[in-house]
Amino acid sequence: MKTSTREELIRAIENILAGELYVSPRIALRAVHEVVNRPATHPKIPNLTDRELHVFALSGAGLGTSRIAQELGISPRTVETYHEHIKLS
Repeated sequence: MKTSTREELIRAIENILAGELYVSPRIALRAVHEVVNRPATHPKIPNLTDRELHVFALSGAGLGTSRIAQELGISPRTVETYHEHIKLS
């Protein structure tokens, strides 16, 4: 984004070079708010648990499975399970 800091740009480049996705925290937060605030008006948007929403937000912010697991204190396999639930919802 045009308003991003130099540090955020460097973080984005590092994530992409590491083979991960990068979405700015601002955009990730906006996406999470859309999911949380509009489930009744958008029947195709899944009802996710709080933990799934947290994993969704961290994924949207560009963190990979290992980083999310470390951040939440859970195993990478558990993060993958949450990813599958999110995809199937």
